[in-house]
Amino acid sequence: GKERSLSRSEDDDVQWLKAESNKTLAMLELAAHGTIDLTLDVPEIRDEPEFTCERFLRGFQYNRAKSLKNLEGYVMWRSNTSKVEEADIKESLRARKVFLLQDRDRRGGPVCVILARNHDRFRTTVEETVKLLTYSLDRTIGTMDPSLGATQATVLLDLDGLGWRSLDVEALKHVSWRGRGGKMAFRKDLLTL
Repeated sequence: GKERSLSRSEDDDVQWLKAESNKTLAMLELAAHGTIDLTLDVPEIRDEPEFTCERFLRGFQYNRAKSLKNLEGYVMWRSNTSKVEEADIKESLRARKVFLLQDRDRRGGPVCVILARNHDRFRTTVEETVKLLTYSLDRTIGTMDPSLGATQATVLLDLDGLGWRSLDVEALKHVSWRGRGGKMAFRKDLLTL
């Protein structure tokens, strides 16, 4: 594929966000008296800091303040959320609710498909549903190709065949879609599972 390069202004924004987020991480770690290492909870900050910063900047239309605020929130959420393992979401995986397609969207980003009809609110807890979405988004983000500048993904929510058994109002209360391009947000009180 064609390699993408950033404009000077975009690169300046990425470097600014990287520096500011590093300051924030250092302050948070200092406040915890060195007992935590946030880069272990959010390895992409350590492994691909420029790409991670670009993801947040593009997601918030290069608004530095919003990007920093949301990156900090993401880091804090990750530091309070344990890594989701397949064993944590066995029922959901068995039900084949989420697929990561091999094909890419027109921007080169990954495509994740959620089949709502395969969800059974009587067999799956709200906590497992949120864990499944977290796991699926982690896997989706993990397939982004930094060399192509693919900082966004496409998530398709297939509502075909959705019935009362699949319509999980309690789970929906913990997930909201907001902003241009359908950014997903989780209620913070449920994230510390």
